Amino acid sequence: AAVLGRAADDATLWTLTTRWDSAGSYRRALGSFEVKLSAVPLMYRAVDEATAFEELLAWDPDAGLVTSQPSRAPDAGSAAPGSAADR
Repeated sequence: AAVLGRAADDATLWTLTTRWDSAGSYRRALGSFEVKLSAVPLMYRAVDEATAFEELLAWDPDAGLVTSQPSRAPDAGSAAPGSAADR
C-alpha cells in the first residue's frame, strides 16, 4: 500500500509513505537495479521535517487508487495565526 500526502502547514512539502508485508518484501522490492537507479536518488533528497501530512491519494493492492479531497482551507496559504480574514 502507498499513501501520497501534503504537509498541512507547507504546501511545498510532500510525503510518499509505503507499507510492506515484511522487511524481506521491502528489501526485495528495492533490490532491483532499476529501482536503485530511480528511487534511491529520490530518497536521498528527503527532508527531515516535523509536520503533519494530509492524505491526498492512497493505493491498496486490493482496493486500487483512492483519492481524498484536501482538507486545507481555501486561504490556508495566505492566512496566518492571529490574523483575521474578515477584518
